[in-house]
Amino acid sequence: MGVVIFCDGGCGATAKDPAEFQELGVINMRPYCSSCAQSVEKYLSDRDMAQERLCKQWQEFLEKLNKAWKDDHPGGVLPDE
Repeated sequence: MGVVIFCDGGCGATAKDPAEFQELGVINMRPYCSSCAQSVEKYLSDRDMAQERLCKQWQEFLEKLNKAWKDDHPGGVLPDE
């Protein structure tokens, strides 16, 4: 009985040897042919950059929020500090 691996990039490529495809993912690893793997790697890179940008914005917002509260409550301590 043979095994056929399908590229999860939607291109329709197949392989019999898993080594022909690259597995990508963080939680659910998926097989991709070399062409689709390039596209997925770009997607993952763009997603990581967006997450870093949003985390930085969140941190800046939280620092301003904390400062404003502490300015109104001298000597006060916020939860989880």
